[in-house]
Amino acid sequence: MNAHRHPSVVLVVVVILLAAGGFSEWYHQAVDQPDPPADGAATVPEPRDPSPAYLDADVLFSAGLHPHRLENPSPLLAVVIDDLGWGAAVIRDLLEAGIPLTCTVLPDGPFTARDAQLVLRAGHDLFLHVPMEPLQPRPHAGRIITCGADPHKVRQLLEDWLAQVPGAVGISNHMGSRACADPGIVDVLLDVAAEHGLLVLDSRTSPRSLIAARARERGLIAFENCLFLDNQRDFEAIKRQLRKAVEWARRHGHAVVIGHPHESMLRALRWLVTELPALGVRPVKLSEIATGR
Repeated sequence: MNAHRHPSVVLVVVVILLAAGGFSEWYHQAVDQPDPPADGAATVPEPRDPSPAYLDADVLFSAGLHPHRLENPSPLLAVVIDDLGWGAAVIRDLLEAGIPLTCTVLPDGPFTARDAQLVLRAGHDLFLHVPMEPLQPRPHAGRIITCGADPHKVRQLLEDWLAQVPGAVGISNHMGSRACADPGIVDVLLDVAAEHGLLVLDSRTSPRSLIAARARERGLIAFENCLFLDNQRDFEAIKRQLRKAVEWARRHGHAVVIGHPHESMLRALRWLVTELPALGVRPVKLSEIATGR
């Protein structure tokens, strides 16, 4: 057929080719986008943001932790219990609730040394919970890392605090919505973490936190909090948050969530243990994710 005699045919072909190209571009953009989180599952951006809320596939590869190398392919749920070291009444019961935990212990507390030893004896992960300056002043009985502090003094403080929790395998921030956005402070924190071979947990008290992103730039294994379980310290509310965490883990392979030592959290953990077969997730310590076990 002579195309010059049938210009309408040429026009139709051009339109079809343009449409096909547009569809291809749309398709690849759609495929490349991460799945949206479950409704309310997290208050942090999806993994295209420099600070993802969980270890996505790229991070697992960079850390040598291919997801398929995990012995158990079930979605993983890491429950972190924050703020030990100040004498919460339910600590021993929490540690014996029947679920692997990652426990963060505050330094300078009246029970810092005792709680750290309780965590280790129970076989859970022990993290140093580093007090850092928040945007809004909050009462804190011990020392705290503030913006603009001398880097040498910050380093000394971190070394002192680590000496209070021998056996710690990681480090996380307590509060810190201001200090976690300070590159100078974060770099000193990560220098010390690297020197001691520590895992890093960003509590995500602020979307501006630099901790996880800068840790990964250094080749450290870093985790981020997906959600806080107990902003409402109510048993039913915590159960709802745990269900959101389970959905997050199902979508993305694992979820890291943070709670605190009180009676409602204890009840929720005991409930979780009974529901694990139905929920289809495997509870783990952060060190288990880091080692691929």
